[in-house]
Amino acid sequence: VEEPATASPLFALTNVVCTPHLGASTTEAQENVGIESARLIMDFMATGTIKNAVNAPALDAPAMAAIEPYRNLAAKIGSLQAQLLDGKLKKFSITYAGPAFGNERSRSRQVLMLAALEGFFRHYLSSPVNYVSVPHFAREHGIQLEEVSSSDTEGFINLLTIKVETSKGQKRVSGAIFGERLPRIVYIDSHTMDTIPEGHIVFFANDDRPGMLGMVGTLLGANKVNIGSVSMGRDKTGGTALACLTVDGPVPEGVLKELEGKKGILWAKQVSI
Repeated sequence: VEEPATASPLFALTNVVCTPHLGASTTEAQENVGIESARLIMDFMATGTIKNAVNAPALDAPAMAAIEPYRNLAAKIGSLQAQLLDGKLKKFSITYAGPAFGNERSRSRQVLMLAALEGFFRHYLSSPVNYVSVPHFAREHGIQLEEVSSSDTEGFINLLTIKVETSKGQKRVSGAIFGERLPRIVYIDSHTMDTIPEGHIVFFANDDRPGMLGMVGTLLGANKVNIGSVSMGRDKTGGTALACLTVDGPVPEGVLKELEGKKGILWAKQVSI
């Protein structure tokens, strides 16, 4: 296609004014665009309001403030799922249960999905990740994205669940907000938990029998790893138990390997959020 189309009959009309493709690119227009761009950035930095974003949902300040605790929770669960991942990722699913998430077309839900993806993929990409790039990255690598609405909050006012399906199975992590802004991990697979998703955390699964937690505590203590808090859950008596230990710093890899080799320990991983 020739541009401009100099042979067009429009050029012969006295009542037609033709301009280049960027006809609005005047000195005055460029100045106004610069001013408006600065205002948009100031609004975002001051109140979190997103307007006129390319490929990102726009939320006003009140909506962003209301969803912020869950945006933070979604990013933390995404990060946790990435560090617990076992196998090649095939499907990434997020389930919304409760009134905080609005209806199925809510822009708040779009923000939560993007926050979860960003929290997940920042562990796998060398380049910076953002709300624009992560969904494209997921699709380019054949990862199915799914959003689900549920009426079952499982006893919580609002419940946010992220499931990942891999070549080796699937893992569920659910979280809730306690009080007004306190994030908690409340389910990992079939295990009920009460874990603050922050700092350094050691996860381990074990046969549900006496002495397991004491053995782990003794091992960590002997290697000068201080435990801040413990949360445990089990699927059934005598079945499988899962523990989350928040610690003051990273556990040396050698200590983690020693823990994995202990009788009754099924697996052990550490994460940093």
